Amino acid sequence: MTIKEKVEAGIKEALKAKDQRRLSALRMIKAELLLKEKETGKTLEDSLADQALQKMLKKYQKARDEYRSLNRPGEAEQYEDDMKIIEGFMSAPMMDESQIRTELERVVAELNASGPKDFGKVMKAFMSAHSNADGKVVSAALKGMLEK
Repeated sequence: MTIKEKVEAGIKEALKAKDQRRLSALRMIKAELLLKEKETGKTLEDSLADQALQKMLKKYQKARDEYRSLNRPGEAEQYEDDMKIIEGFMSAPMMDESQIRTELERVVAELNASGPKDFGKVMKAFMSAHSNADGKVVSAALKGMLEK
C-alpha cells in the first residue's frame, strides 16, 4: 500500500469515527501529496511522498515553535498532534538531534574529516544516506564537530 493509499484509507476511517481533528490533518496531508503529484506530473512514488511529508513536517515544526514563542500553547499542541499524524505516514521517521550527531560522528570518522574544509564532503555523504534528517540540524551539528 502506497503512502497516498494509506492516507486515503485514514481519511475514510476518520470519517467513520467522526474524528474531525484527525480528518482535518489527513486532508492537509492529502492536499500536500496532490500538490507534489502535480509538480512532478506523474504518479506519486513513496520517495516523493516522503519528501512532501518532510517538507510539511518542517512547516509544522516552524509553526509550532512560533506559537510556543508567542505563548500560545493550545495552537502549538494542535501542530504537535498534526506532526505525529504526519510522521505516522512517513516510511522512515525524522531523525532527532541525538541520532543525527551519532551518525555524523560515524561518517566523519569514516571519511577522516578533520576540519571545515571537509564540510561539503561529509554533508553530501550524510544527506545522501539519510534523507529523513533535517538539513539545518545536520549542518549546525557538523559545523560544531568540524571546528573542534
